[in-house]
Amino acid sequence: MTSTEVMISDLVSRFGTDVTRKNLIDYAETSDVSFATVCNRLKDYKVGRGVYNLTVKEKLERTFNDLPAQEEQTLVPIKDVNYVPFGNFTDVKKIIKSGIFILLSSLVCLVTVKLFLSNKLVLNLVVN
Repeated sequence: MTSTEVMISDLVSRFGTDVTRKNLIDYAETSDVSFATVCNRLKDYKVGRGVYNLTVKEKLERTFNDLPAQEEQTLVPIKDVNYVPFGNFTDVKKIIKSGIFILLSSLVCLVTVKLFLSNKLVLNLVVN
């Protein structure tokens, strides 16, 4: 048994399963452990302000292990058959379908590359 388990068994034998802050102070004074150490080791058992239930951790572990496995969820909503397109929906759909943006972006890249290369040639001529 670890020292925490020994501490818990001592506390249960002396004060029962529901332990208060005053009980922890009394335990710390009579044992070789400081009050801060007792509080740190019993963090998992704290149920309220100054109240510790020394059986809570076991109950939580049992309920967690007893939970049924959940099915995989999808976060994508299903298609709504009652959806009414509004605003510029049809225009935006046509523009995206036409691929104009793809052509424009490739043209911008070509122009940028040509400008860069022409500037590089000019710089090479000036340097040489």
